[in-house]
Amino acid sequence: MTYLTDEKEALAALKAVWLNKKPLTPVISLNELEQANQQIESLDIAKAKDRILIEKYHMDVWGFLSSLRSKGILVSDRSYLAKLPKLMAAHLWFNSRNGMLTLEALDGWVFDLLPFIATTPEDLKLIEKTLGEYLGVIKEMEDKLREAQRRLREGDLKGAEDLLFNLVNGYDIKNVPEHLRNKYESMMKRVRKTLEQISDMKRKLAEASEEGEGE
Repeated sequence: MTYLTDEKEALAALKAVWLNKKPLTPVISLNELEQANQQIESLDIAKAKDRILIEKYHMDVWGFLSSLRSKGILVSDRSYLAKLPKLMAAHLWFNSRNGMLTLEALDGWVFDLLPFIATTPEDLKLIEKTLGEYLGVIKEMEDKLREAQRRLREGDLKGAEDLLFNLVNGYDIKNVPEHLRNKYESMMKRVRKTLEQISDMKRKLAEASEEGEGE
């Protein structure tokens, strides 16, 4: 079986599939599920001829899939051209806020969904290992950011804040490979946004405490 191996040809094939894609007919009748289907289709890369999402998807997965193929996991062209784009579209929709895409979803879909291309437990282990190797420092930063967000949800503001400051001060873009710098910059935006949320929460807690003392 012959697979796409040239990156330019792969991107051209991806655009041919999605830029000319006709809307799919919903196959479910329940109103809620039909609405969800329509929302996902509206994000499907790229029903709205959105080349930016197509190219982001390609940048996120092509190098990784090529690395997997070099290690003996033959990810099919169908997965690259059809399966993964649909998973990405569903992930973006389910993690959207008020119909808007979020940085968390755009950055995190790779970590959450690429393991789904595994067909055996052995493949899954190799995929997870390769994902860590390919993304390197970005995978390390993503793990710390998610841990900080978990602590924040549990009310551990200091623990979350300490982890986030570690991300700000412990990683220099100069040490990040060129092909990962866009991901680094996007992740740092998420870090700063979360620090702002913590600062706002601390301010509100302080105000509430002062009001309580004044009563």
